[in-house]
Parts: sequence; structure tokens; C-alpha cells
Amino acid sequence: MKNILNYYYNLIINEFHQKKRSYFFEIGKYQYIFLPFYRSVKELQSLYFLNTELLKLNVPYHKIILNKDYKILTLFNGMPYVLLQIILPVNRLISYDDLLQNQFTLPIRIKKEHSIIRFNWVNLWQQKIDYFEYQIEHFQNKFPILLKTLPYFIGLGENAISYVQNTFMEENGNFKSDLTICHRRVKADETLIEYYNPLDLIIDHKTRDIAEYIKSCFLQDKYNINEIAIFIGKLKLTKFEYRLLYGRLLFPSFYFDMYDNIINDSSDEKQILEITSRIDEYEHFLYDIYLIIKQYADIPVLTWLNKKFFVAK
Repeated sequence: MKNILNYYYNLIINEFHQKKRSYFFEIGKYQYIFLPFYRSVKELQSLYFLNTELLKLNVPYHKIILNKDYKILTLFNGMPYVLLQIILPVNRLISYDDLLQNQFTLPIRIKKEHSIIRFNWVNLWQQKIDYFEYQIEHFQNKFPILLKTLPYFIGLGENAISYVQNTFMEENGNFKSDLTICHRRVKADETLIEYYNPLDLIIDHKTRDIAEYIKSCFLQDKYNINEIAIFIGKLKLTKFEYRLLYGRLLFPSFYFDMYDNIINDSSDEKQILEITSRIDEYEHFLYDIYLIIKQYADIPVLTWLNKKFFVAK
């Protein structure tokens, strides 16, 4: 690795820290990460343009460093790697406030980067569910826990799809103006170093990161419903946006992510029990958040969820 950095970037390093397949090191007052790139080449060009534009706007995402051949990717151990210079070297866990600070409307020139736009939730979610339903027919007895649990989460996902579809039909929201910088996933155990990785960026509605972070807090059992209530109160969203937020919360991305890891990485499927053992708690969690949002916008509730948890006063 040292030879690669020396040859391609003219950098001489003495010490480095390795975390999985990523390498962290310092040279003078600067910190760097040399990490693998898993996305498509088409997306790479958009990410580089986005990175350049964000730095012009003084948004502290790590800077992509080109190699001596003026290329973004460098081959190392048979994998494409990217060198990043860390702009904000603060290694603490991300917070609700960090999400609030990252909410800004993108210039039109950035929103034209279609290869990294992910706002077509309904189609993307439906494609995912269709694929899972196709897969489940071919599992046979290989993944008994997934076979047993997948139908419930497909049903929850379909609830989310209907909720978002109805939101678009019933609300007049200027969603295009609200597309902003988002991440494929935001997790409660991530640090700012991970959060400001430009290779993980996409363009989506601002409620994406908010919902994914809240779901991650639940999954990791790091949530406080009162803190979430305060956070939601600071968002100042429109009714349209609150409905999008709730629709995103309904979609069980955490289950589907774990499902993919089990299928693709041959991980132990028993880890899915960490989620399924908390289904009742998650349903109650969703209802509690509905009650919080209801204070700011008259959003609809799922009928079955209301019947299960509504208590007449």
C-alpha cells in the first residue's frame, strides 16, 4: 500500500491505520483515507463533480484526490481505490444536529446529475420487493428464517409504497426544489469521518437521511423518543414533507439490507432475529412517531396501526 501511494500520489507515509479494507494516515497537518470504491464508473463521474461543487460551497466533505494520471481510481489488490483528503477531521458520532446542518437546497447544476438521484422511491421499492418475491420461490429450505419473516416485511414495505403514492396524489409538494445531499444509508454508530465520505453520496429528498438515521437509532437500541420529538420539532417541514418522512420510516430498509447481506455474503441468517424479535416494539415506535408528527401536520395513519395502538381518551 505504501508503494502504491508513493508511486501514484507522490506521498511517503510511515504509519497507517487499517479498518477493514480502508487505510487512514497523516502527512503533516493533513489526514487521508485510501478506501475501495464499490459503485459504478458512471456514478463515479457524478460523485467527483458533486465533490468539487460541494467544496466550492464550503461543505466539508472529504476531497477526492486524483492520482498522477489524473484519474480518480487506482487499482490496489485487484480493487479500485480512491484517495480522500479529510476536510473536517472530527471523529465523533454523528448527531441529530449534524443532519439539520446538512439540509440545504442544491443548485440546479448539481440536481442534473441523474445517475445519483434516488428520489423515485416507489419504483425502486417496488423493484426491490418484486425481486425478493422472485427469490423466495427459489430458496426452498436454504434460508428458513428468511422464508418465515420476509412476507411480513414485504407487507410493511407495500404499506410504505402505498403511503408515498397517496402522498404524491393528495399533496402539492414542490419536491424538486427540496432535493439535497443524502447518503445511501446514515447509521447511528457512524462518525463524522464516515458521514462526510463523498463516495457514499446520492441526491434525494431531504427526509431520506432523517428517516434512515431514526430507523438506525431504533435498530441499534440507541433511541430516546423524547429526543426524536425535539428533533422532529426542529425540522420545520411542510405537510407533504412530513408525509414523505413517515412513508420512509415505514419502509423496513434495515431488514432488507440485512437480508441482502445474508444472501450475498453467506452471513448467519440468525442475525435477522435481532429485528424480528422487536416487531411489536417497532410497530409501537412507528405509532409514537406518528403521534409526534401529528402535532405539526395532519398526516394519515395506517388503519391497522391505529387499531392496534389507539387508546380512546
